[in-house]
Amino acid sequence: MIRRVVVVALLSFTCLAWTPLLAAESDRGGLISQSVAQQHGLERAWFTQASVLPQRGEVANLRLHVNLNKAQTIFRVTDQHGRNTVFSERHLDNFGQALGVAGAEKAAAEKVRLLGLEGIQASVDQQVVPDATLYMSSSSGMVQALDAETGRLLWSTQVGRPDYVTTEMATTDDLVALVNGQHIYVLQAADGALANERRVAGGAPAAGPAMVGTRLFVPTLSGQLHAYRFGPDDPGWPEVYPARGSVRFAPTAIGNHVMWATNAGVVTSIIPGKPGVRYRLQFDTAIAGPLVYAPPTHMLTVTDTGFLYCFDVLTSGLVWRFSSGDATAEPASVVRDTVYLVSRHAGMRAVDAATGQEKWWARGVRHFVAATKDRVYATSGNNVMMVINGSTGKTLSQFPMPPTNRLFVNNQTDRIYVSTESGLIQCLRERDAYWPTVHVTGAEMAAAEAAAEAATRPGAKQPEAAEPQPEDAQPFDPFRRETDDADPFAKPAATGQPPAAAPARNPFEDDDESDQAAPPDEADDAGDADDWTEADDEEDADSWTDADDEEDADDEAYADEADEADDEGP
Repeated sequence: MIRRVVVVALLSFTCLAWTPLLAAESDRGGLISQSVAQQHGLERAWFTQASVLPQRGEVANLRLHVNLNKAQTIFRVTDQHGRNTVFSERHLDNFGQALGVAGAEKAAAEKVRLLGLEGIQASVDQQVVPDATLYMSSSSGMVQALDAETGRLLWSTQVGRPDYVTTEMATTDDLVALVNGQHIYVLQAADGALANERRVAGGAPAAGPAMVGTRLFVPTLSGQLHAYRFGPDDPGWPEVYPARGSVRFAPTAIGNHVMWATNAGVVTSIIPGKPGVRYRLQFDTAIAGPLVYAPPTHMLTVTDTGFLYCFDVLTSGLVWRFSSGDATAEPASVVRDTVYLVSRHAGMRAVDAATGQEKWWARGVRHFVAATKDRVYATSGNNVMMVINGSTGKTLSQFPMPPTNRLFVNNQTDRIYVSTESGLIQCLRERDAYWPTVHVTGAEMAAAEAAAEAATRPGAKQPEAAEPQPEDAQPFDPFRRETDDADPFAKPAATGQPPAAAPARNPFEDDDESDQAAPPDEADDAGDADDWTEADDEEDADSWTDADDEEDADDEAYADEADEADDEGP
């Protein structure tokens, strides 16, 4: 009798102990179960609970960063029963020293030999895997870095104040930056240590930042873009650029370029460290999302009217345009040679990134999630995960998602990241995709910029002479207006099909070459950059004063004295 009671008690305790875990795997936790994932060709790579403040915080943003300059060589031994053993160059030997590539290969070969002695056949798979970090920021100001392939916590840092709005993050190989309230926080990517802190001058931030090197670009509600420098060359004040409208999305940094779009349909391009604006493009209506990079040198933008434009970053010329026939629901996503465009009512269209021609149309899609070699993952309006054939657009299978899930759009790798508001994060991968596939690198842009710069150097080899043309023929000028009807960014006819390709050229008069970073007070008064004078453009930054930065502070959302007093608190 006593033994029976003990057994019952132990069983009760076991059930109680496992109840939270079972609940976490079901609806309350928001996890996609392993059995459901396997039914649709997926598997759960990992899951973890991120730190958010109880009752006050929730997951605000996830950002994946792939470090191509930091990778590891891994050897995977797979036996005939499907069991895997992994040896990395970073694994330690018996003396605490890293194995290195040669040591890891030797260890894998030894494993194969030992399995052979047991009569088990095995093979070795070698792969170079770049480091990938998944950054999480919460509404309470908590920032955490996770290994994107294992879910292992790398570091955790609390910044700012829980009751202040936290923006999206900007990342490089070395730094992580975000804005909490009206303060900029720059963290070391290696350990999360605070590298710099700065107050946003001249207004509250309007969107997340972008970062190039040690320069951080923050759009403000006052219609400006502030460029802050962190390092020995920091002048103590930001460079200020007129935004030409309200910036609703974080700027885009690619190569040596920083670009942003406004609700006035204006796209501006600058090169950090160089004076002036490279070019501005005027579209027919407001920009509906952040600018999206498409290798090697193209940039994509979507308008509120449902048009997708592709233009060259280096020349500003139009490459192609495409109409979905409906208002867009989210920014375009680029994976390898395909652009995925989701509209509010017409589903998702796959568009060739080079030509702008439609590949297929998948109805019922509301959000793009991720793509692999052969499949595309998306969700429908009723929170159902759709598995789509990447070549035809045909739906292969679908399964319901837990109602608490938040899907992270990943166009950099083939992993699917899912989170809940409470901070539960999981990673899914296809069952045969043990190694991650990296889609977007940015290396193509760096190579194109280097080639363009080399072509302009003195003594560079000039292109060969063109074939003879008729006497009345004019040489082609990519920046010249030929007719009033030649504006490639004029609103196209609503045919639902992309028009004929237009020559790559700048469709606008180049009247903004003199635009450059101005002191905050001048940028406020400028309104339209066309009213600036050469004296305005050439004013020495040393003439800026603290009063210039604070002149219009009373008009900004966070600049009243009460908020400033709170901001100075702990």
